Amino acid sequence: MANRSYLYSLNYNQGKLEKTTQKNICGVSESEYYIPLAYKILISEDVQMCNSIIWDNKQMIALTGNLEKGKSKLFDFLETLKTKRLFDESVLNKKIEEARNSLSGTQHYGLLEAGEIYDMEDDDIYDQNIRLYSNIKNIDVEITSFYKAVLEIEEKLTSQKNYLKNLKDNNDFVGRILVKLFSKKKVPVKDNIRKLENNIAYYQQEKWNLLGIDQWKDHLYYNF
Repeated sequence: MANRSYLYSLNYNQGKLEKTTQKNICGVSESEYYIPLAYKILISEDVQMCNSIIWDNKQMIALTGNLEKGKSKLFDFLETLKTKRLFDESVLNKKIEEARNSLSGTQHYGLLEAGEIYDMEDDDIYDQNIRLYSNIKNIDVEITSFYKAVLEIEEKLTSQKNYLKNLKDNNDFVGRILVKLFSKKKVPVKDNIRKLENNIAYYQQEKWNLLGIDQWKDHLYYNF
């Protein structure tokens, strides 16, 4: 599946288009079909609109920010997140430690490229970047929206897990009910169990995708 949002670290401010003897651009992370909350937090400090390094577009369709300050903000947020009990504690702790290691060598500035996300929509790319800039300027609102989205996923997970438990506990009885309710054909209970297990795995991964602290990469493509 294609990745569509990209996070880089730079040794210069892309928003000022400074002329330096040597620009250093390093990959940090990339994500499929999402702009994860972590990316937004990481560039939220001193965030500016800027030109893209991967799109041939004269408009400012990317965002840059102070990555050093952003890292501090991210890890403060993650410490708070641990108290919410929305993620498996041991897994979250492991991913936080991996994030610290992966971000330890980044440069001063962060650059978020979301043009491929924008390109999936009908709205003008520049206008979408303005909206994202405005949202990131109000990062606390973005964090609140993240918590709301994760809680909605948690409700779905609880429902699916309860349904799965009932299905396993009452295999034959519930299986006959499912057949009557959902199909004229006989549906094997094991197929319904597999479907529920797949749904649970999907929703669990969805939470991590929204957060975005487990897709660190040093090398990203940055020149069309």
